[in-house]
Amino acid sequence: MIKIRFATKEDLQEMTGLYIDNNPEYGSHHQRLKDGLSALLDDSNKGHEVVAISEGEIIGRIHIATEWSVYRNANFWMFENVYISPNWRRKGIYTLMHKWIYSRAKVDSNCCGLRFWALEDNRAARDAYHKMQMEGKIVELFENDFIFGKNNP
Repeated sequence: MIKIRFATKEDLQEMTGLYIDNNPEYGSHHQRLKDGLSALLDDSNKGHEVVAISEGEIIGRIHIATEWSVYRNANFWMFENVYISPNWRRKGIYTLMHKWIYSRAKVDSNCCGLRFWALEDNRAARDAYHKMQMEGKIVELFENDFIFGKNNP
């Protein structure tokens, strides 16, 4: 049986490991990542982590950030850093998580919808989002990354 829920502080160690599994290039910044997750879990205004659990082990996670829409007078819930453990992929875990999040977002008067980022070449993610009847538009993200950007140490 798979259980979906919001992450808690008790999940911090395991989630830190999953983040590094998903993005090994950030492994050398383990403490920064752990501190960031800890801050998120302490303050729901920063967003949420949703986890899928099987037999006491986190097998998937989705970070939800919020983005204020002036036009809608509400927040979009932005899915970021979707990760399903390799042994659990193609078994419907993402679909369960998406439906769980959707059902909560739909009844939250401060939420006006769901949004995702997917890199153009990430076919698996794009296919999963289309399967959930989401519409996609190709956009390009521009940023100045003060921590990991090319012009920073």
